[in-house]
Amino acid sequence: MQYGSRDDTEARRLHGSAAALAIYWGTLKGGGNADPGNQYCTTLQVREVWWAYLLVLAGSAMLCAGLTTAQYWILHVGATSNLGSRRHTLVSDLGSSVVVALCIALPLSSLIHPLAGVREKIFVLLAVLLILLCAEVFGNSYRMLPSWHIGAEISGAFIIWSTDMGIALVRSATVNLILTIIWIVIIANAFKLLNRSIRITTGIISITCLTIFVITSTNNQIAISTLAIGLVGCISGFYIKTTRTGDYILGNGSVKVIGVFIAFLAIQIDESVSREESITNALTPILVCSFILFNLSLVVIYALLSRGHQMSPSIGGFSQQLLSLGLSSSAVRTWSYSIATTVGIVAYLIHRLSQTMRLILTGTLIAAYLAGGTMYIIAFYATKNLKDNSTTLRQKQSG
Repeated sequence: MQYGSRDDTEARRLHGSAAALAIYWGTLKGGGNADPGNQYCTTLQVREVWWAYLLVLAGSAMLCAGLTTAQYWILHVGATSNLGSRRHTLVSDLGSSVVVALCIALPLSSLIHPLAGVREKIFVLLAVLLILLCAEVFGNSYRMLPSWHIGAEISGAFIIWSTDMGIALVRSATVNLILTIIWIVIIANAFKLLNRSIRITTGIISITCLTIFVITSTNNQIAISTLAIGLVGCISGFYIKTTRTGDYILGNGSVKVIGVFIAFLAIQIDESVSREESITNALTPILVCSFILFNLSLVVIYALLSRGHQMSPSIGGFSQQLLSLGLSSSAVRTWSYSIATTVGIVAYLIHRLSQTMRLILTGTLIAAYLAGGTMYIIAFYATKNLKDNSTTLRQKQSG
């Protein structure tokens, strides 16, 4: 899915990677065949890009681990006597270190050769993330209405669209703006709904970003690849720091901000230069985030089915339903990560294979999600019937 004008997109494709420029120069110079010297130059530049990616990954991980440690100790040292009542808030707010580390690491990464030049429009995006984080912290602190958070997300989406970084699927600017707002708001809140019960959010975020990184790196979208691998590094640093304390999770506010960032990355995925754009290319962001959207759809289905019934809202999502069936937390995490990884691989194959294979894999993935939704509905009614029978039995025994 493209953003901005066609001229901007083509320019970004041609200048997205030093390796791509070397290939084009070697082809022009050699009349269609790159000579061994140019091939060596291309290989060297590709290696430089990948070493730069590794440096961004390691640097952002160490930075986020350090910020998480500093934030934790500063909050505890500066806490007053009511630390016990604020402990849950302190733990939830630790996720803001991921956003702050991301906003520091990414501008610094643009100073690394050959990642120089990726700062175009990145500062606008990072400013939006920081503003959204402040809005989330303020809204949670003062118990603002949900409309406050939705309004902040809509404002962020509008800023992204106004800087030619939103969806440009059709020629109508109004339609593109509406699609951008809907997409960003849905993905942000889908990640929030995933952030429940067990600690799978960090893993799903990492898998989604790695999928985006693999696709965009093969497309020579070096700026988007750098953004994606930077977030993976920040999440890794957060996880490494908090791995010894299982009750430390990303706060809902920081998760929504990260969701906005991932929604932005997903709509930047372009079709390969050698292929014409198609409807499957427009579906690539949806495929990349399909596991998150599937979990959101299960929550919506659960909310609709449980109306009028005394059912716990904590088992509305995919992982919560598996927990309610008796699976352990580790088993649920394994299943969730395995499915998300499989979806990521399929999304990459759909993006790279021929048109026929794309349609086949897309249809297969949709059929799998429909089958999963059907099984979810069956499990819901089975659980409901068991609870109804148990309630009836207890009433008869008490009578």
